[in-house]
Amino acid sequence: MKEKNTKQLLKDAALDFISDHGYESTSIRDLAKAAGIKESSFYHHFKSKHEILDNILDEFEEKAEVIFKEIIDAIPKSEEAKAVLDLSSFDWLSNIYITKYLFDPYFNKVLRVLMLEQVHDDEVLSKYNKWLFDKPMEITKETFKAMEGKSSQSQANAAHCNLVLNSYLTKLTFVYALSGKLTDDKKIKFSKDIYKVIFDITKGLFNE
Repeated sequence: MKEKNTKQLLKDAALDFISDHGYESTSIRDLAKAAGIKESSFYHHFKSKHEILDNILDEFEEKAEVIFKEIIDAIPKSEEAKAVLDLSSFDWLSNIYITKYLFDPYFNKVLRVLMLEQVHDDEVLSKYNKWLFDKPMEITKETFKAMEGKSSQSQANAAHCNLVLNSYLTKLTFVYALSGKLTDDKKIKFSKDIYKVIFDITKGLFNE
């Protein structure tokens, strides 16, 4: 049990240090000191600093998959969305994506790591693109797909709305969620701004 606890302490320390200072500025000495062990003892748990980063990102992807499955399950199906046709179709955004993903302390730290390290590592870049761009695009696309009508014009409008929403979602994510300290004020501004965007760009769909 002690080994497991120490390993987790090292991972927690690595996540804290790397999300704040970057991978290169984080030393094994820093991690060992934070975990309360000797520097040489680090290698009883991890072969290298890179292995601990890989371990953190692998665990993150497993947990993130669960979150995004929860989101997909929460998106109203076509019949439900067309029956409601209002902002409640985006309840998943506030209840899961923002609260349990972007603003969750654990996920927020890992997303910051991805943002910092994607310029140095191609594998990290791939994860960065997947979890900050591709996956969010998939879930918003599913939402608009459920809301679109059968006409080609309606489908084109839904596709356009999806692109616009994602551009704003990405912008607000970097401005509020991943820039500097995540404060309550930033959380409020993020939620307020993204729902204003959703309301503005979907008015046409709601009124079809």
